[in-house]
Amino acid sequence: MKAYNLYQPCWFKPEAPDYDRFPLAREAKCISVTLNPGDLIIQPAGWFHQVYALDSPNMSVSYFWRY
Repeated sequence: MKAYNLYQPCWFKPEAPDYDRFPLAREAKCISVTLNPGDLIIQPAGWFHQVYALDSPNMSVSYFWRY
């Protein structure tokens, strides 16, 4: 993407990477985290993330704090 903003979708699909189009993605490091009930994860602004729900019901809240 040209620049990071709150509403841009990511064109790169980690589950089906197109390394011809995004060759630098080969250098990306993946971190996989499983949260349990009551857990919270805070990530740095601008980090790509992908969420999968393993159980139902579930809730995901995003808040983009700018200071």
